[in-house]
Amino acid sequence: MATLTSDGDHLVLKLGPLEKLAALHGDVRVPLEQVRAIRKVDPWRSLRGLRAPGTGIPYVLAYGTFRSRKGKDFAAVKGRGAAVLVELECRKPFKRLLVSAADAGRIATKLRRAARAKGRCRSLWRSRGG
Repeated sequence: MATLTSDGDHLVLKLGPLEKLAALHGDVRVPLEQVRAIRKVDPWRSLRGLRAPGTGIPYVLAYGTFRSRKGKDFAAVKGRGAAVLVELECRKPFKRLLVSAADAGRIATKLRRAARAKGRCRSLWRSRGG
């Protein structure tokens, strides 16, 4: 299962071998100073744009890059549970990361603390709906 962790000065999204295959992408690593907001969300309501490349079955799984007018998002979503949404300051490589997690609230809180420690996380939204 995909995991979001902080590693030093970076936020790291680690994917398992099958997830990498489904997403047609490797692990994602972004500087913590680029994190703008972290919150717990309903993943299926938070997906936006067209998936290209990647794999998806509605309400079952969505792995890969989603492109919209608002920028590129990366999703690693499986099932109907909650997810962690990370919004980033710059659009490269992605504007947002969306990752399913059984304990999304705890993970979001932990990552917000790590981003705060870097002094760059301006908006630390709490859970909305999910």
